Amino acid sequence: MRDTLKTVEHWVNMNISFEDDWEFHNEMLDEMIATDGEDSESAKRARLFLKADCIGRICDLYSSGSSIEEIVRIFPTLVDLMTKTWSSNDSSYIELMWVFSLGVLLNAPAEDFEALHNKLKDEEYNDFLIDYLFEHIVKTEINIDSELMFASPYEYLISAIHTDSKEDATVIIKTYVQKIWYQGHSDAGWHNSHKKKDGFYHGYWSFEAAAIAKILSVNDTGWENMQYYPYDLVHYTD
Repeated sequence: MRDTLKTVEHWVNMNISFEDDWEFHNEMLDEMIATDGEDSESAKRARLFLKADCIGRICDLYSSGSSIEEIVRIFPTLVDLMTKTWSSNDSSYIELMWVFSLGVLLNAPAEDFEALHNKLKDEEYNDFLIDYLFEHIVKTEINIDSELMFASPYEYLISAIHTDSKEDATVIIKTYVQKIWYQGHSDAGWHNSHKKKDGFYHGYWSFEAAAIAKILSVNDTGWENMQYYPYDLVHYTD
């Protein structure tokens, strides 16, 4: 296990829950498409359930110690669901940022993200961190003129990008992960979910810090067991 806040039994139960929910929500989507159409609001609601299932599943797989290849197999489905359900009016910034961060960490094909990024641009949803991550997915320099939409807690992490010192960047990322990331998400629905006896705890991972650590090639020697830092994802090569 990579996350030891819960027992092996917990992760086994989470796997069972995912299988049940995934089947149920896929059946729901098929029914909504048949009755209301592919692009209906009811179909979108079913896809939102599937997107949540998919995000939870990826976190469960990583937390429980599964191979990165298992995450790679399900990840394109998550990107597709995010693309089909994204709306600047009611979608989660954290989920969007995680998807782009995972795209960097999993070396996802650039074409998988083009439709999603174009949708954000069409809706004039501009964010420095999202654009920066997308630039490193497509491996092509783009004109980033956007600002950070949410200063807290990401502004501190972004300073690692702007410093000219690799050593300073390393310290910034480590400090962010150890002292800022979890506390900075105290308003997130998953915060303190490990304390709920019957809750759906998926693990705590700072995917954005890991993605920037990978992009900047910081020296993360000794970070293998650092809480919240998905070390194995940073060092994944396909």
